[in-house]
Amino acid sequence: MKMSAFFAPTLRSAPADATIASHQLLMRAGYVRKIANGLFAYLPLGLRVRHKIEAIIREELEAIGCLECTAPVVTPAELWKESGRWYRMGAELLRAKNRLDHELLFSPTAEESFTALVRGDCTSYKHFPLSLYQINAKYRDEIRPRYGLMRAREFTMVDAYSFHTDCACLARTYEKFAHAYRAIFRRIGLSVIAVHAHLGAMGGQESEEFMVESAVGDNTLLLCPHCTYAANCEKAVGQRPLPDTHDTHLKDEHAGSDLKTPAAMREVHTPHVKTIEELEHFLHVPAHRCIKTLIYRIDTVPQAAGHFVAVCIRGDLELNESKLEALLRVPSVVLATEQEVYALSGTPVGFIGPVGLAQRAAAAYAARTPAFFPSAAEPASVTSDIPFFSLVADQSVMAMHDAITGALKVDTHLVQVEPGRDFVPDAVADLMLVRAGDRCIHCGAPLYEKKGNELGHLFKLGDKYTRSMHLTFTDEQGVRQFPLMGCYGIGLDRTLASVVENHHDTRGISWPLAISPYAVVLIPIPHTQAPYAAAEALYVQLRTRGVEVLFDDRAERPGVKFADADLIGIPLRVVLSAKTLPRVECTTRCGAHTYFFTQEEASEHIARLLEQLASPESS
Repeated sequence: MKMSAFFAPTLRSAPADATIASHQLLMRAGYVRKIANGLFAYLPLGLRVRHKIEAIIREELEAIGCLECTAPVVTPAELWKESGRWYRMGAELLRAKNRLDHELLFSPTAEESFTALVRGDCTSYKHFPLSLYQINAKYRDEIRPRYGLMRAREFTMVDAYSFHTDCACLARTYEKFAHAYRAIFRRIGLSVIAVHAHLGAMGGQESEEFMVESAVGDNTLLLCPHCTYAANCEKAVGQRPLPDTHDTHLKDEHAGSDLKTPAAMREVHTPHVKTIEELEHFLHVPAHRCIKTLIYRIDTVPQAAGHFVAVCIRGDLELNESKLEALLRVPSVVLATEQEVYALSGTPVGFIGPVGLAQRAAAAYAARTPAFFPSAAEPASVTSDIPFFSLVADQSVMAMHDAITGALKVDTHLVQVEPGRDFVPDAVADLMLVRAGDRCIHCGAPLYEKKGNELGHLFKLGDKYTRSMHLTFTDEQGVRQFPLMGCYGIGLDRTLASVVENHHDTRGISWPLAISPYAVVLIPIPHTQAPYAAAEALYVQLRTRGVEVLFDDRAERPGVKFADADLIGIPLRVVLSAKTLPRVECTTRCGAHTYFFTQEEASEHIARLLEQLASPESS
């Protein structure tokens, strides 16, 4: 391709709203252009890179027997109502109506579409296992799109789904996809970390994310330096050692102990003491002797409230809201307002505790008013398993004895509280937010943090969608069963952007050869007859050998051509200069190597050099 006929407008400076390297460089080098906030157009260079990434993905997925098809981007609401996600997903779901008043949505994921696709034709065990994938546009109404392609409203996803008759088959296919995804990222020049992940609104049984380390990552990863444990902070499990408690203040009568107390709980006057920190100072106790109680509202439908959960956790720990959402199987929870807390418990924030709270909540529900508890508008099937109020506890609480907590009474706390004796939670689970320094549950080593961006996500969905959408098959005994599903996604745009984040310098992008828009940029200097004629001849020879060449035939100054070549990031720069002819100069984009070849041998040596650059040893 000749640049004089090409559309690759470069910029000398980045737009003001481009704050990370990939956003800045993709805009400056003419790969993408912003159409609106969170909406980007791919220009020819960008589309060539994306197509090469897609080709690698297709090769690896088809190698494991996954078949490509496509589902509509615009989906009828009925499918999402069948699965229940029409009611559970929030404002990020873009909904619409057509002229016939039919409800539609712009798909952010395709579980419902692929389940509907399969249920019409796959009715026997003989039809399984089956793996399908698509590469298609998606839309998510991000409240704050940022970082260019990293978090856009419209994006391209690889969605793969597998259907199975049993767990063993699902597990085998899951591992095949994990292996294929590692190969995909390796081939495009990214080193990824596989981490345990939060199930989120997708639901299911097991989940794993492929993360790439990034200083601008929107995920926090917890990693063990001594074993293979790695997890997203939303899912991470760890142990928080108790702080040193050899303190003279612990002789105080309210200090508590590690042993069960036979004494009955009792009230202690604590005027104006509302926080754990204030309680520590007032009663001379460490935070890990206190039970912190938080009340959350469960939003099962956008803009509808009315279900609450109280969460108890040890006073020195923080709650992981993602773990709470996973426990409750809801898409989101939000802290209740002070008004809601008072209406629910009859107590202001700061004196809430688990003892007697369920009874207070039941009384509040019986006397509820719309001002405090608006009725939920969703069908009963969506919330039938969610009570108006529930009390859950982090597992740290059930190991506490002789504890201190709010008394549901102004300026009052309870001491000598025994979890299990004085209150019994509806559920106990790991709800702790793990931090760097917490201990690995496998080997005891202190965990450390890294920032990362999610590029791929694998789920074992089980029968979550097949059951709710009535996809069944007849097994070998003639019994109707629900197939088990796996789901495997790759964010193509953010993968492309992540390559730029990991392969750039102060001059511009440095593409890995496998996904570079062109393998060679050919530059004649100056734009006069001899260098130009030599470049034209080499251009034809390289194309005959199947080499992808971008021929900078523009009548521009050498400095402009070199700057654009570095900015665009093509792996091999070939210069034909009046000063060096009949020798041809070849320089790798990273600047590590420069070679000189004769004009007659240049095309052959360049082809060999590209073969070397393409080999795994050179990456």
